[in-house]
Amino acid sequence: MARKDNGANDESPEPLVSKGTAGEGIDDLGVPVDDEVIEDETTADEAESDDEATATGASKGSTATAKKESDESGATDGLDDVPFELAEDTPDPDELPETGLVSEFVDVGNRQAAWLVSNRESTTAMRSPYFLVTAAVIILGVLAAIISGIVADVQKESGTPTMAMVGVGEQAQMYEQQLGVKITDAKDAPAAEKLVREGKVDAAFIQDPSGQGQPTIIALDKQPDALLEKLAPKTEATLLKTPAVDSTVATPLLWGMVALSLLVVATLGTALYQNLRLEKRNRITEIIAATIPPRASASGRITGMLTLVIVQLVVAAVITELGLSLSGKT
Repeated sequence: MARKDNGANDESPEPLVSKGTAGEGIDDLGVPVDDEVIEDETTADEAESDDEATATGASKGSTATAKKESDESGATDGLDDVPFELAEDTPDPDELPETGLVSEFVDVGNRQAAWLVSNRESTTAMRSPYFLVTAAVIILGVLAAIISGIVADVQKESGTPTMAMVGVGEQAQMYEQQLGVKITDAKDAPAAEKLVREGKVDAAFIQDPSGQGQPTIIALDKQPDALLEKLAPKTEATLLKTPAVDSTVATPLLWGMVALSLLVVATLGTALYQNLRLEKRNRITEIIAATIPPRASASGRITGMLTLVIVQLVVAAVITELGLSLSGKT
C-alpha cells in the first residue's frame, strides 16, 4: 500500500501580517513595532492592577458591611426575651410603660424626695403594731400616774386639817371643837412658820399683835381649802413658796420621762427595722433607690422616725403637766 505524504496534502500556513502599515522589508511582516508592543504591555498591566484594586476594595467593603450587620443583629438578638430594664440598649422613654412614680411626671429634688420618704415612714410606722402598743402604754401609764396622784391627795385632804396658833395655850381644845380642826400651840410667829415649812401643820394662824389688824394665815405652797372653809370670814392664805413641783414628785417624774424616751426610741427603731426588712423582701428598696438619691432616702427615714419620737414625747409631757396641775402638784 502506498503511504500518503502528509506534508504534501497539508496546506501551507498563511503568513502573519500586522493590521497596521506593512513593513518595508520581508522581515517586518507580521511583527509589531517595538514601541507599540511596550505601550500595549503597559496598558494591560495598568488595567489589570486597577481591576485588582477595585476587586480588593469591593471585597473589603462587603466584609465591613457584613461585619456591621452581624454586630447589629447580635446586639439585638434576645432583646425581646429579657425585660427592658436588663437590656443593654436604653429604650425610648416614650415607649416605656407607666410606673406611677412621682419622678415620672415631675423632677423630684433632694428635699422633696426626703419629705416623701419621711411622710411614708411616718405613716407606715403609725399604722404598725409597735407604735400603737407603745402609744397605748404611754397613755395608760400617764393616766394611771395622774389618777393615783389625785387619789392620794384626796385621801390626804380627807383627814382632819391641822393648824398652828400662837399663844393659844389652854384654849386650843376649845378652838378645836369650834372649828373642827386640830390645833397646835406655837410660842411665836417664827415657830408657827417653822411648823408649816416642816409640813407638821397645814397652815398657821397668826393674829395681829396690836389686835387691830386682820389675822394672817400662812401656808406652804398651796391653799388649804379644807381649812379655809371652816374659817369665817373665808380668806386666802399667804404662801411661803411659789407653787412648784415638789422634790418627791420631780425625781420620779424625771426618771419616768427618761424611761419613756428610751421606750419610744427603742420601739420606733424596731418599727424602722421591720419596715426595712419588709421593703427588702418585697424589692421596694430597689424601686426607691432607682427613683430618689440614697442620701435623701436615709435622711427622710431618720426625719420621719425622729418626728414620731418628738410627737410622742410632747404628748406625754403635755398630759403629765395637765395631770400634775389637776392633782395640785404644780
